[in-house]
Amino acid sequence: MTDYIANDLDRSRLSLPKLVDDDYDTIEAERLAALKAGYEARGLGWDTGQTKWEPGVILEQHDADREQRDRRSINDAVKAWSIDDTWGEFLDVLGAGVFCIRRVIGTDANGNPVMEEDEEYRRRIKLAPATLSQAAPGNYEYFASSVHPEIKHARIVGIDGPRINLALLGRYGDGTPSAGAVAAVHNYVYDAANHAKLGTDVPQFTGAGVLTYQIAVHLLLPRGPSKAAAIAEATTRLQAMADRRHLLGASVGRDRIQANALVAGAEAAVILSPAADIKPTLGEVAYCTDIAVTAEVVDV
Repeated sequence: MTDYIANDLDRSRLSLPKLVDDDYDTIEAERLAALKAGYEARGLGWDTGQTKWEPGVILEQHDADREQRDRRSINDAVKAWSIDDTWGEFLDVLGAGVFCIRRVIGTDANGNPVMEEDEEYRRRIKLAPATLSQAAPGNYEYFASSVHPEIKHARIVGIDGPRINLALLGRYGDGTPSAGAVAAVHNYVYDAANHAKLGTDVPQFTGAGVLTYQIAVHLLLPRGPSKAAAIAEATTRLQAMADRRHLLGASVGRDRIQANALVAGAEAAVILSPAADIKPTLGEVAYCTDIAVTAEVVDV
């Protein structure tokens, strides 16, 4: 059994294919060339193609604009069916193609179901093909992250012969899953009726280890921008970043913190904490317990 690396692949960084060229200048040039060729084929000279108010040019420019919109719609359709770029109902259809449906992870104040977010659902869709073989390590990651709504992420942290160790990340608080959620995953995988485990494998499930950290940033602002607005925006962006990185094995680098803290108009963002990059192991999660942003106005 080999290590499974699908979690480390980021296909969204690959360029998407374009079915058609949607560059306006190219489309306009093609249409004007075709118009000129049509005139010449009928024995008519046409040397006013660069005249601003030439009626034929104006019509072709309007048509080129409409054609560009059509071509962009075609290329957007390509993106909609790329798993790393699609969203919402498009993602639901892709998931259904590998028999992976979006989970209900709770209910809101009115009793309406709360569905898992796109990114979480996307991770499970990528793992779903591994369930076609019980011998695939990704098979265990898929079931571990699908069985109980409290579990939002699962990763294999080590393989030693038949023993397969998996860490489970909880949805609430710092990410420590409840004993009931861990037991539910264990019972499901070991139930022969679910065909989720190879007979000789011994998967073991444990809760994620938690590395806590705090973010403290000091912004240097020129005269003009509102300190309160800059602090609020930086805090919001840093919290969103911390939430996105609340995954097993996801590091939180100081450069990432600085990039999110450096809001529009700020001259600099000085990171006071953490003192070094936060680097959890595959079985650990980085959990931010506090975000403090201060600011001062400086002469530049």
